[in-house]
Amino acid sequence: MKNTKDETVIHALNEFMEKQTPIYNGGRDIDSSWRIDSTVPTGWMVKSIGGLTNSFHVLSPDKQHFTGRRNALKFLIEKSYSSDQIEEMRKCLKHDGWLEDSRLPTKWLYKSREGHNSSSFLDASGTLYKSVIQVMSKPCNRKYELHFKKFSESKSKYGGDTESWTSNDPTVPPG
Repeated sequence: MKNTKDETVIHALNEFMEKQTPIYNGGRDIDSSWRIDSTVPTGWMVKSIGGLTNSFHVLSPDKQHFTGRRNALKFLIEKSYSSDQIEEMRKCLKHDGWLEDSRLPTKWLYKSREGHNSSSFLDASGTLYKSVIQVMSKPCNRKYELHFKKFSESKSKYGGDTESWTSNDPTVPPG
């Protein structure tokens, strides 16, 4: 004899799980608001969100939906996609203001925070840190202390890169 209560629960759980899939629109056709764009890898699409500047959702070739390029990158890394696909998406993060710096650890990116004299950081595995303090608070990142010290020293109190400044310029007062 079958237990109908268990079957009902299993059916309800299966329906719930189907709705939790990251597949856009349940795998049905995508609408015209999605567009092919050079700011994502070939085969990917973007959709501008609610009139916000530089705010996009991203759709993979297999219709996986992400709330931005950074989240798509993290997914690709966590799901062990090819290094070529991961690096292609990492390069696209420049469209969101993420930058490379030789003083940071390999594959780390930073982004200056508007209105603040600080930066956010993205580690090689796609984890977001909102400050150097947050980076250093994780024991696994302490080995990078010298990298972040050099990075921080290279930034002036005005947020500029001090390496691009000219020393002893005769057109300005000394010092």
